[in-house]
Amino acid sequence: MLDNLRTPLPRSGRMTHRALGAAGALAGLLILGACASGSPAAGAAEDLTGREWIAREIDGQVVMDNAQSTLLFESTDRIVGDTACNRYFGSWEVDGERITLGPLGSTRRACAPEVMDQESRFLSALEQAATWALDADGCLYLSDADGAVLVRLCRAGGM
Repeated sequence: MLDNLRTPLPRSGRMTHRALGAAGALAGLLILGACASGSPAAGAAEDLTGREWIAREIDGQVVMDNAQSTLLFESTDRIVGDTACNRYFGSWEVDGERITLGPLGSTRRACAPEVMDQESRFLSALEQAATWALDADGCLYLSDADGAVLVRLCRAGGM
């Protein structure tokens, strides 16, 4: 593709309008390609520590509006959060794109069946998480060992 852009300079030493236009178009495409990448990418553990996240989707299902599930990377090795019914806590570890959450412990209050179902799916997703990534919007994706997204969380106060 770049060979097509090699236009000999005219004797005046200036590029032709055609060559300038082609070079500008190529530069624009490269910039748009870099900016348009909305797919998640691995980050650093520092991107997580001290930040609170709110679940937006669990197993591809949107979470209930009135029942927020949260995840706070409280320190470099401890997570805490709310399931919308109970509080939970546990350990976490990151090695590149690999993540381990748990074992998890939680309080044992009973709530409405639909809230308990969401809680069960959320805690299960956290414990099954094997990889993590952040997207351009700052949302956190936790996926299983096969790459299937288990839960999408966004920064508290964000999306």
